[in-house]
Amino acid sequence: MNLLLFLFACGDKNEDTDVTDDTAVEDTDTDTDTDTDTDTGDPEEEDPPDLDLSGDYVDNWGGEHSIDNTSWMSGGSTFHISQYDNDAGWVIAQNDSGNDWNPDLWSKFEWTWSDDELYYCQSAYDAATEDDAISAAGADASDLDAGCGGFSWTQLRGYLDLSGDYVDDWGGEHWISAFTWISGDSAFHISQYDNDAGWVIAQNDGDNSWNPDLWSKFEWTWSDDELYYCQSAYDAATEDDAISAAGADAGDLDAGCGGFSWTQLRGYLDLSGDYVDNWGGEHWISEFAWMSGDSAFHISQYDNDAGWVIAQNDSGNDWNPDLWSKFEWTWSNDELYYCQSAYDAATEDDAISAAGADASDLDAGCGGFSWTHLTEALEIVGTYTDNWGGEHSIDHTSWINGGSAFHISQYDNDAGWAIAQNDGDNSWNPDLWSKFEWTWSDDGGLYYCQSAYDAATEGDAISAAGADASDLASGCGGFGWSELTSN
Repeated sequence: MNLLLFLFACGDKNEDTDVTDDTAVEDTDTDTDTDTDTDTGDPEEEDPPDLDLSGDYVDNWGGEHSIDNTSWMSGGSTFHISQYDNDAGWVIAQNDSGNDWNPDLWSKFEWTWSDDELYYCQSAYDAATEDDAISAAGADASDLDAGCGGFSWTQLRGYLDLSGDYVDDWGGEHWISAFTWISGDSAFHISQYDNDAGWVIAQNDGDNSWNPDLWSKFEWTWSDDELYYCQSAYDAATEDDAISAAGADAGDLDAGCGGFSWTQLRGYLDLSGDYVDNWGGEHWISEFAWMSGDSAFHISQYDNDAGWVIAQNDSGNDWNPDLWSKFEWTWSNDELYYCQSAYDAATEDDAISAAGADASDLDAGCGGFSWTHLTEALEIVGTYTDNWGGEHSIDHTSWINGGSAFHISQYDNDAGWAIAQNDGDNSWNPDLWSKFEWTWSDDGGLYYCQSAYDAATEGDAISAAGADASDLASGCGGFGWSELTSN
């Protein structure tokens, strides 16, 4: 169209007629203007490319990060991104006004890759202006150990689906992150993982008791909403050997882990622990079972927030074998109480839907009865012989030493002491009060000191000067602590 208009305009000029010429020019201008409006109008602005770093991460300090084109969330802090450069590997952001540190100032984040691992450095965090943050001295990507203002760069990894704290069905504890798998006293340093395939490759720590510095492969699977894992390789010579090791058989949870069963993992049950109740009963509670006296209850599920446990009664229980129970717990004035609100439900679902106990009525809210008070069990319960030949029998309510009895009124496992009233028939200091303290030596030996033995009141026994656990030779009032050996 532009070409035709051009030829038409040229013809008009050859006729040498001013009016025609003017008209032609006017028409051409009009057409050209219209054409310009149609063909050469301002193009729509293209959206900028997404920030390459966008995603959710965990760092090697345990921090969590959520990053998109507009913000960098790090723990409880927010940074509002104003600009970024994917090629140069930096982000400029203003610190949120609600941040604990340097609110409303400006930050510069830089990132780099090394051996397929992602690292970042917050090279500026208190710049006065955006321009100051841009012009701030950059981090040294060639020195990941000290190139971030004298500190190491921080490593970022995507989430490992398995991350969390667990207890297994053997009583072992596991702390799993995107960087390490801690199992009891053993540590495994994760080099890579695949959430879709369900495996982790890790190097055994050099201080592990078994196969130090070799390589392991952990696999996980789900069955009936329960999580299982198998350490299918544990002594591979190299990372590649661990990767190529024969996998476990997730179709056979009983024997598919190298001929052994897969290990079940569950998140922590808040109620786990050993207790004594206000009727003298003893309870041992884990994520898998509730033992109460001679009765066992096999836990199928629990809810820490709602405060309940569902369990099947053991077939050997005297009461309601193979039926289902619901246990509920609550706290009042820092004291723990529980109610077995269902004990003979026909099915698991019946136990779940059973009417709940009334936590607002501890006296009669458990089916017309009182809730049962649970106290943490005394950790040194047992029978012992001391290094002088003396015999000791200790339970939650009494400490018997030879012919003397002491009636325990309270104890603190964390602080390592028990307060007890001397029996009225004791040969020494009858009816007065004693304080027993205990500690463990570096080699695992148990020692005790009766640091008070003639206090006038319970309060006096509690406030009595404590023994010196750092001096087992003479830290018990000038005498040695007594060693207790379990019988």
